[in-house]
Amino acid sequence: MPDMPETPAPAPESPERQAAQTLKTLIAERDPLGIVFGVTDEEERYAAYDEVRAIDPDMARSVAGWIVMGRDACFELPRDPRVGKHMPEGMPQATATRAGAAGRVFQSMLNMDPPEHSRVRRLTAKAFTPRAIQRVRGHVERIANELLDGVAEAGHMDVVADFAQQLPIAVIGEILGVPTHDHSRLLGWADIMARAMDVSARADLLLELERVSGEIEEYFLAIFDQRRDQPKDDFLQAMIDARDEGDRLTQEELVSNCVLILIAGFETTVNLIGNGLRALLDAPDQLACLLEDLDRVPQAIEEFLRFDTPGQMVPYRAQAHFEWRSHTINPGDALYLFLGAANRDPRAFGDPHRLDVLRTNAADHVTFASGAHYCLGAALARLEGDVAFRTLLTRCQDLRLADTPERRATQIVRGHARLPVSFRPELKTRP
Repeated sequence: MPDMPETPAPAPESPERQAAQTLKTLIAERDPLGIVFGVTDEEERYAAYDEVRAIDPDMARSVAGWIVMGRDACFELPRDPRVGKHMPEGMPQATATRAGAAGRVFQSMLNMDPPEHSRVRRLTAKAFTPRAIQRVRGHVERIANELLDGVAEAGHMDVVADFAQQLPIAVIGEILGVPTHDHSRLLGWADIMARAMDVSARADLLLELERVSGEIEEYFLAIFDQRRDQPKDDFLQAMIDARDEGDRLTQEELVSNCVLILIAGFETTVNLIGNGLRALLDAPDQLACLLEDLDRVPQAIEEFLRFDTPGQMVPYRAQAHFEWRSHTINPGDALYLFLGAANRDPRAFGDPHRLDVLRTNAADHVTFASGAHYCLGAALARLEGDVAFRTLLTRCQDLRLADTPERRATQIVRGHARLPVSFRPELKTRP
């Protein structure tokens, strides 16, 4: 008999398809990770966290790793030298951010461990001084008022598109030396990157991530070249010029730092404003409490960050065998720290599902992470939030929802796609 032609072996599945299939299985089996990532209605996210918390209040075992939801666990584990940063293999973007332009621009200190992390953070921190942050305040106040000037006559706006997005992108543009006419590019890049880093990211979006990463890299390298001949007295120049015993940031590290500032700086602030205002509008008594005394805004900012956390999950990995409160952690175990769940741990925060702008321990939240990776831009985010809410609540009278808000479809970044409000147009005039 003649030889039969061999049937070609099926092409191996892409990492993205494998990750999607794994997640589908975890959801179907009601695995703890499947429970939290299987949420289809974002208004039910915290109920899903409570379902997992009932399995174990600190950290529940999943076939994919540990689902960490206790406030103390999320605070202590990142401080343990046996724990390091990690992009889980089950995440669709794990492969996409290891090579090419995306691999280069995502090699920020956010994804580093000591000693590399210590070196890059030490140099970057030379630009993030308290004086540098406070110098930005007047700029933030001017932008916030100009944005409200643009909607005052109409008496209504989409808080997300008209205010919450525009404020941080203008501030970031100023910090990174990006001219105003390019701010829309920053906004587009930030949106694609946030969606590409979500668990639901599809292969086509990851291809878009690589394209955008190349654009960002080219754009900022051109700015750095320009700064060599035309230095300025600003934040970006301070980061370029930072020295530590002769050491300095490389071009690649500068680009990845700019990407980190863009993504983290934008997403934290836009969702702090959107989530915080939505929470206030859903709790009229808390809005009234804040309006009685705007000096309560800084404390309210901490409660907004706790109550509806902008960045819901940060992945880590165990680098050694150890015990944590009767839980046995093995080398290589993935540790999914759900900061949004930790911030509603009833053992740390009384009546955690209730917004309380006077909550005395609201600042015990873990929104900005903990340990070596504590957010370097936390002070800037707080400043922007303080200015945003003081300006909104001073100039927009009788704020109320004008239509049904719409949540973003992302699960790691939590925020709103639309937040339509109305207000009395008799706004207070700026001095």
